[in-house]
Amino acid sequence: MLDRWFEEVNIHEAFFREIADFLVYLRYTPKTSPTNDLIITFQKKGKKIAKFAYSKKYGPSFHMKFYATKSYPKFFHDKIRETIEEFDFRYTGMIKGAIENVGYRYQYPDGRNYFYFHREMIELGLPPIELIDEIKELLKTQDAYWTLGGE
Repeated sequence: MLDRWFEEVNIHEAFFREIADFLVYLRYTPKTSPTNDLIITFQKKGKKIAKFAYSKKYGPSFHMKFYATKSYPKFFHDKIRETIEEFDFRYTGMIKGAIENVGYRYQYPDGRNYFYFHREMIELGLPPIELIDEIKELLKTQDAYWTLGGE
């Protein structure tokens, strides 16, 4: 299954290989999604933690969940803002997810705070390869959160 990804996608290959190896090390199983685009999701016990997506129109991108981490490096913080704005501030606010502290937080420079309670993966596009250790740390934290019984 991953072979198909690497046959099709040769952009950012070292990045995707290292992430795939790390996710398999954490015991996530890669699964192909039944779509026209090439999508590989990594899941364990029904929890999807990451996704490789490739479309002929947009190229490859990487998506992941990292809401178990409460403080994000700037790149990831900016991706949360982009997601909040892309969905026109829907899925933000203090409801069940916020009460349970399950979701992402973003603070604008002017002090406005948003809680993004959507549990979907955050699209990172093609992150800089130098962020690979931070990505792995965020994935490890998310995995540990679920292992300890978090939602």
